[in-house]
Amino acid sequence: MTTSGLDVKQRRVVAEEMSVENKRLATAQQQRLSSMLKDFSEGRGDDHWRAVMRGTLIPHPMAESKTEGVDRERVAKALSSAKQ
Repeated sequence: MTTSGLDVKQRRVVAEEMSVENKRLATAQQQRLSSMLKDFSEGRGDDHWRAVMRGTLIPHPMAESKTEGVDRERVAKALSSAKQ
């Protein structure tokens, strides 16, 4: 879903309705796009493509696997429900 035609209030509503997994996916996509655009502007666009094709693309060190994210989400929910 694109939010380019929405004002700030509508974007906030859409963001609040997104699940945690969808927010994580959207953030990761934005970061990848930003990184790719930066690489292209610096003349390194083909490096990324070649690494993908060779299978040597190294994942970002701060990237988390889906299971780690789900586990953290479950722990956070359990802690918040325990505090109440």
